[in-house]
Amino acid sequence: MTEKIIAHIAGIMRTGFHLRGSAVLGTGKIRTAENAMLITDKRIIFVVVPVKGAETIVASTDIAMWQYMLSKKGIEEKLKTWMKGKSPQTLLKSNPKNYAIELKDIQKVKFNKFFNRGVVFMKKDGTKRSYAIRDKADLERAKKLFANFL
Repeated sequence: MTEKIIAHIAGIMRTGFHLRGSAVLGTGKIRTAENAMLITDKRIIFVVVPVKGAETIVASTDIAMWQYMLSKKGIEEKLKTWMKGKSPQTLLKSNPKNYAIELKDIQKVKFNKFFNRGVVFMKKDGTKRSYAIRDKADLERAKKLFANFL
C-alpha cells in the first residue's frame, strides 16, 4: 500500500529552545525553516516549501518569520502547486531540512494553552518538536487530525 497525504497545514514555524539560524555581516541561513506539515496515513512530514527567502536572513531580518506572519496564503498556494504529482517520499527528500515523525512513534500531541496556536509533538523516545500554527482554523483542524494522540 502506498503512502497517502491526507491533509496539509501551511504557515507553521518551529518554536522552542533552539538556534533558529545565524548570520554573518547581516546575511545567513535559517536552520529550522520548515513552513508546512504534510499529514499522511503513516507520518507527519515537516517541509520547507520553496518560497523566496524561506531559509534566509537578510540584513539581520528572519525572512521566514515574516513569511509566517504575513504570507501564509502564499506559502499554501506554492505548497499545493509543489505537491502535485509528487510522492510524500519525494517531498521529504526535496530539502535536507525536511524531516518526518512516524505516527507510530508519537506518544502524545499537546496543544499549548499558554502559547497561542502552539502544538507539541511528543515522541515515545522522549524527544519533542514544537510548532506555532499561523491560522486559528488550521489549529482547529490540527486538533481534529491529531485527536487520537491527545
